[in-house]
Amino acid sequence: MAKADTLGGTIATKVFYESDLDEVEAIQLSATTLYSIALTNAATAVTPYLKFFDTTGTVTLGTTAPVFTFGVQPNYANMTVSLGTAGLAFANGMQIACVTDAGTAGSTAPSDAITITLVFS
Repeated sequence: MAKADTLGGTIATKVFYESDLDEVEAIQLSATTLYSIALTNAATAVTPYLKFFDTTGTVTLGTTAPVFTFGVQPNYANMTVSLGTAGLAFANGMQIACVTDAGTAGSTAPSDAITITLVFS
């Protein structure tokens, strides 16, 4: 179940949480900056790939090229990636997906989905 909340502070910070990432999720459909990613891939022995897309349009897995992709270590809990105070900027909007293959061609969701928390503005 996806959930987004807003936190107070000097930067208007939002938190997105998904316990079963197995399809494309539109995180924000306008310019945004990603500050951190927290992941758990405790249910599978394979490496799923988390893909980020900088678009407000429809993301077609296997066709739409991601701007950022990384593998999530198998059987691993509580992996945190900090992108610092500058973060990673998305000029158009941020959408994400989790698939079993790296690169643009990957389009199959893992059999055991990962849990993800994103902090962004």
